[in-house]
Amino acid sequence: MLGWLTGSSDCPVDEPTRTWIETRFLWLVNEFGTDPIRNVPVLLPTPDFFPDPYDGSPDAARLMFDRVAGYMRIDPNTLALSFYEERSGAEERALGLYLADSEGCFQIAIESGGLAEPLVLVKTMAHELGHVHLLGHGRLTQDDTDHEPLTDLLLVAFGFGVIAGNAVVVESHQQVLNTYAYQIQRSGYLTMPMFGYALALFARIRKEPNPPWARQLRPDVRQAFLAGERYLDRRGDPVPRRVAARRVEIPRPMETVRNEVVPKRRRCLACGTSLSDPVEYCSLCQESIAHNEKALLADEQAARDRPFWTKIGPFFLLALLAVVLLGVLGAIAFNTVAMFFGRR
Repeated sequence: MLGWLTGSSDCPVDEPTRTWIETRFLWLVNEFGTDPIRNVPVLLPTPDFFPDPYDGSPDAARLMFDRVAGYMRIDPNTLALSFYEERSGAEERALGLYLADSEGCFQIAIESGGLAEPLVLVKTMAHELGHVHLLGHGRLTQDDTDHEPLTDLLLVAFGFGVIAGNAVVVESHQQVLNTYAYQIQRSGYLTMPMFGYALALFARIRKEPNPPWARQLRPDVRQAFLAGERYLDRRGDPVPRRVAARRVEIPRPMETVRNEVVPKRRRCLACGTSLSDPVEYCSLCQESIAHNEKALLADEQAARDRPFWTKIGPFFLLALLAVVLLGVLGAIAFNTVAMFFGRR
């Protein structure tokens, strides 16, 4: 585990998980083609890719859903979106549901409580739409025991890897008067190291060394991505040359969300490492989460500490420009009037 944090050339995931990721990623390449994966845009949570204003309402979520469907290469007219409320008190709520198609229309349901976090919402929508490609189009069946984590892996191939990796663990905090609240939300079926290694494979297949989008990864996913790149550089051949049997099981140590078969709170929710204490995150991931929290607080403090003139700089420049423009127009008007009366 320490290897992907200390800069060694070790793979950021264990051997069974590495084999699963490589085998299934090659399966995705064979199913969807190399060219689409090489040419797909890597989506970032920026207005360039998601220009629609978002206020957490169902109407805004529908706009986002149509946009995500377009990036997933699915006709929105073949989809039906609905919202539902998870029962109160559930320890782990399902953020989204894919239902069997009805008269040629695929049913996607989104848990309304998840509308408040757009990053997780985009990942959830893309994941449920991934079921359309895999289950709805007959590439997999429910009998394929790894179809849920494979759907998360599909997001990497379709350009959602940065968003999905960053949404594995989402920290949020807010301050109201003197009260400070900090929350952590876990989503998905792959861990941060798994997304990091999958993105390293993705970049290798695209022949994209040092991709600029890697700088947008949260620090813990980016460290795993860089470790994966070093490992692939040392190994040479990025993926196996043959596709394994259709039904492939994900290693049990990585099954850390929904329908757990291991005792609860005995594996790290972020990386899947075995835990000896009844906690949610291992010490390394706790350190990483704390690092991200400090970075968020530092950014907020830096924004508060900025000199006043830097905050009003753009408005000052606009005002100055307006004054200059008015002065020029006034001078032109004065000269025009003076010339008019001078001729008389």
